[in-house]
Amino acid sequence: MKRKRTSLQSSQQLPSSMSTDFYLPDECWESVYKFLIDADTDADNNRHYLKKRKRTSLKSSQQLVSSTKTTIATDFYLPDEYWECIFKFLIDDGDNNSRYLKTLSLVSKQFLSITNRLRFSLTLYHPTRYLKKFTNLTYLDLTCFYGDLNKILLKISRFQLKLKSLNLSNQFTIPQNGLRIFSQNIKTLTSLICSNMNSINSTDLFLIADCFPFLEELDLSNPSNFKDDDSDCLHGVEILSSTLLQLRNINLSSHNYINNQSLLQLFKNCEFLEEVTMLNCRNCNGATIDIASVLGERRYFIFKLYLGDGIFKAIIDRDYGSSSNS
Repeated sequence: MKRKRTSLQSSQQLPSSMSTDFYLPDECWESVYKFLIDADTDADNNRHYLKKRKRTSLKSSQQLVSSTKTTIATDFYLPDEYWECIFKFLIDDGDNNSRYLKTLSLVSKQFLSITNRLRFSLTLYHPTRYLKKFTNLTYLDLTCFYGDLNKILLKISRFQLKLKSLNLSNQFTIPQNGLRIFSQNIKTLTSLICSNMNSINSTDLFLIADCFPFLEELDLSNPSNFKDDDSDCLHGVEILSSTLLQLRNINLSSHNYINNQSLLQLFKNCEFLEEVTMLNCRNCNGATIDIASVLGERRYFIFKLYLGDGIFKAIIDRDYGSSSNS
């Protein structure tokens, strides 16, 4: 999908929060406009650009940079932080950000350095020595990684990253050694996704509880098999519920050992819990759960419980004594 044309008028209509985030002094925008129209030495054409700016593609901007490299370096130099603001403004396009960043990174070494800082998510397929260049990553996807997970997590832990989300789905097992070392150096993680693993055991549950006590989202859904008996796994869930006190969202679909008692423990211990997904858990059903007794003294609570037969919801506001289930 091609980027929509962004005019000066549309940029003035941006939300106040966006205009604050992408504010640049007038002299900086003046330099940018000079940069855009400098390739055309015809005065009449320049006036046309200023009156109604032509659509400028990323490809044409690369050609401008190539043809006016010396001029840019001397007359139209902008500090990195200004280019960073400009790039944020230009590429604010959700899922297409990676494509625009890749194109901009080809223009010059300066642009490459800036776009590396603007990349907040990364999917790794193979081990790479360039990982340290992406200093502002918050999300790392290892679902398609081909290599030693323990080694790559050890390598990642050496960088000063502030990762918030780690996705290890579709792997054979949870890399226990790598995760333990990772957690010792990266303490900002709030989301761990390990869905569709080949196997999960109780030791994995104990490890997660020990290494990531500040998790807000945990997805362990749909493992192919369990290596331990039900009692060990139930104990693991009990440890999770008593340790992950900031938990807001948990998915334990296809964990057949889960029962109503373990579900109650989650609600009792995790005060901020908002959503629980337990599809294909044959020993667990919401019909026998006394929601009001679980909520204790909390003034207000809302959650969604997915059990496979629809969505069971409960909203209780103790100020008004009202509740609803569906």
